[in-house]
This record gives sequence, C-alpha cells and structure tokens, in this order.
Amino acid sequence: MPPRSSLSDADKRELARLMKIVNTQDNGFIPDEAYEDYYGIRPLAVVEVCLYDDKGRFVLKYRKDEHFVGWHFPGGSFRHTPEPFEATIRRHVCLDEVARDIEDPRVIAVHPYQAGEHPFGVPVIMLVACKPVGLVENDTCRWFEDAPPDIIQNAPPQITYVDVFKKWFKGDRNRYATIF
Repeated sequence: MPPRSSLSDADKRELARLMKIVNTQDNGFIPDEAYEDYYGIRPLAVVEVCLYDDKGRFVLKYRKDEHFVGWHFPGGSFRHTPEPFEATIRRHVCLDEVARDIEDPRVIAVHPYQAGEHPFGVPVIMLVACKPVGLVENDTCRWFEDAPPDIIQNAPPQITYVDVFKKWFKGDRNRYATIF
C-alpha cells in the first residue's frame, strides 16, 4: 500500500503553494529554517571536495558545530536548482574560505548513506578530487599527508574518504574509484 499523507487538504495546498514559490521564485533554494527538515525526508546530493596537490597531499578543514567536531573534507549540498555540478563545488570551496577556485574536478567515489547514519537527512555523497587555485591556509584549513587523529568519524568516517583518495591518487586517475 502506498504511503498516505496525514496533512489536511488545506495543508497540502499550502505546502504545494510554498514549494511552487521555492521552485519558481527562489531558484529551488530551501531556506535554512526548513533545510534540515526537508532533507530529513528527501535524499540530499552532497559534494565532499578533496583538494590535492602533485605530492598526494590533501586539504582538510576544521569544523566545530552542533553536528560535527574535527577535520573533514570541505563541501556541502546542492542548495539551488538547477545549480551546475562545478558551481556547487566552487561555491562550497569559496564559501568555506578554502581556495579562490578549483581546477579539473572529478568524481572519484559515491556513497549513499542509509537512513539514520547522518545527523540530518539521507545524503548521497560524491567525493570530488580537484586541484585548488589560491589555497587559503590557516588554523582551520591545512594540508595533510595522512588522516589526523581528530578526523570526523561519521558513517562512513572521513578516514574512508582519505583511503579512497589515496587509492585513486596512486592508481588510474581517469578512472572512477568506487561506490561504497
């Protein structure tokens, strides 16, 4: 039996009216006040950006908020529709003040979370490797050769992304690495 809504007819019409505004006037942008609730019920496309250099080092950013504490790959969700793939990567890299721009982005892995594995929503993570242009180095953004002990340990832990990147970096870089 298909799922049924518990919303009243008036609530369904109001929800449809608001979603139409989001789609037509706000370019698909979900406001922060509704973001976590919306993505708690819909899959969420996310990029984790692995900025790297020719030595095989990678950039991590320190995060401390209500969801996570520790080092992680910068990134985030597609918040606008239709936001092109590279624009999403650039927005997060620049928004997180990690680099001025990126070069040669490539999806090297995809990981679909299972329900309950992430603090909000069910993200589908695309691990993207690219080179930074104008990297910003400071206390919250640094180069690493190996995963630090305080890397964020979620499911999958960020250390898994480090392992996937290292395997990709040492192998055929024109090949898609894995789905895990």
